[in-house]
Amino acid sequence: MASFVGGTSFVTKGLELAFPGRRRPRVPSQVTALDLDGTMLRVVHAAPRGNRIEVVRIEAVRLDLASDADRSDPAIIGKAVARALQSLGLTAASVVMGIPRAQVILRTLLLPSIQDIRELASMVHLQIGRELPFRMEDAVIDFKVRRQVGGGGLRTEGALAGAGGDAPEDQAPPPKLEVLVAAVKREAVDFFVQISEEAGLNLSALGLLPYANARCVEACQVADGGQAFALVSLRPDEVTIDVISEESLLFSRGASIRPATEVTAPPDVPGDTPQQEG
Repeated sequence: MASFVGGTSFVTKGLELAFPGRRRPRVPSQVTALDLDGTMLRVVHAAPRGNRIEVVRIEAVRLDLASDADRSDPAIIGKAVARALQSLGLTAASVVMGIPRAQVILRTLLLPSIQDIRELASMVHLQIGRELPFRMEDAVIDFKVRRQVGGGGLRTEGALAGAGGDAPEDQAPPPKLEVLVAAVKREAVDFFVQISEEAGLNLSALGLLPYANARCVEACQVADGGQAFALVSLRPDEVTIDVISEESLLFSRGASIRPATEVTAPPDVPGDTPQQEG
């Protein structure tokens, strides 16, 4: 798992939003994943089995909420989560949760290929700060390096030395890193942190739901090799379409389907689909 670096983390297998001012805790031996889906709470409990992690329990329970309960209040939701876990007889020392796609801004950036992770983090902050619809001070940012692109030699017609001459190899363009960046308002992160605190839980990781979906599909082995496929998720207040290939999230777009008066998530900014390189 990646280490926390200056407010931004470098993650090799998925996107997890770093908690400002905190270092990532050590990966626990047992972990419980919680998914808040409207008034439903889905629970997946996993434990180590030899050299792998095995899912040992899956539950779904309706939250005990009054019909007029304010679901935007983390204190109310947190107490309901605690009651739900108690009804299931589950004691979760460490939990992970996911932020819905509609609350996250995704960008794919092409940056110079550099090895210094701190320098790369600074470049990500500088570039993404120009595109956010809110202040950098109000954002929590994380990123993942997808791949290195470019750097190969090219041969062009204009480089021919003359009739019968050989075309010298042009100087190869410098390689670049394709980086997937996730940004979310700090208040959205605080919402999940406060829920876990009210429920008496230790929130060890907060990730992006589409990446959780991608990992789930990978574990289920429903796609062969580099075959691309679309995953459509319907939730009570959001619909999400993710295109996944070779363990990578190629495209992700989410839209809230709540009444306009209830929407508090940042707008989906045009251009947040990954760039395709030829």
